[in-house]
Amino acid sequence: EICHILNARQVFIQNWGNGAMYKTETEIFSQYESLRKTYDYIMENKEKIKKFVDTSKYSSLTFAGCGSSYSLSKSAGLSAKMRTGKPVNVFAAGDLMINFEFYKDIIKDALLVVPSRSGNTSEVILAVKLAKEKFHVPCVSICANQGANISGLADLNLEIPWAFDESVCQTRTVTNLYLANLMFIGIISNDDRLIEELGTAIEQGNKHIEKYDATLRAISNMDSWDKVVV
Repeated sequence: EICHILNARQVFIQNWGNGAMYKTETEIFSQYESLRKTYDYIMENKEKIKKFVDTSKYSSLTFAGCGSSYSLSKSAGLSAKMRTGKPVNVFAAGDLMINFEFYKDIIKDALLVVPSRSGNTSEVILAVKLAKEKFHVPCVSICANQGANISGLADLNLEIPWAFDESVCQTRTVTNLYLANLMFIGIISNDDRLIEELGTAIEQGNKHIEKYDATLRAISNMDSWDKVVV
């Protein structure tokens, strides 16, 4: 984890007390609007996703990513194990790329799912290339960047560029990719309850923010502190 220690009292006061909007603040507070866009987008593509998965030949699911996308893949892998009834594997893309020969029997009959912020990470691209060149595995890309390198490799591209963060990538990006992963799993496993619950969570988001807005503004205007630890 990264710990930021900031001489930030004036910044925080301006941010909350005066209503100034900074990039990080904008990205954090627009999470639920972007999650609604992602939810609607995935639902618009529901039949496309189902048709692709139903017509693809695979006996297991493999999720792969780097950094935060690897952590997202681990979460998605657990959810998929719980809901799809199929074997599920999760790889750090660098490990899969370097040790592909060791994993080839796992990969050769898999449906490969790649959540990614940039869609251009070299380890991810090279791992997907190996999987497709050697075994022609069907690949699904869920990417927060439009027209990325992964788009030219994947067989099904789901692009959510409104989720892309410029300041702190664990803000909108991770929550939106997490949502998209879960919705993908819900769709292929016919888990309508999961899809409905995700929609309910999004609806509650802005209410949660509004509930604590006044409290945070009051804290920002206190004179008893001059440093912030995030």
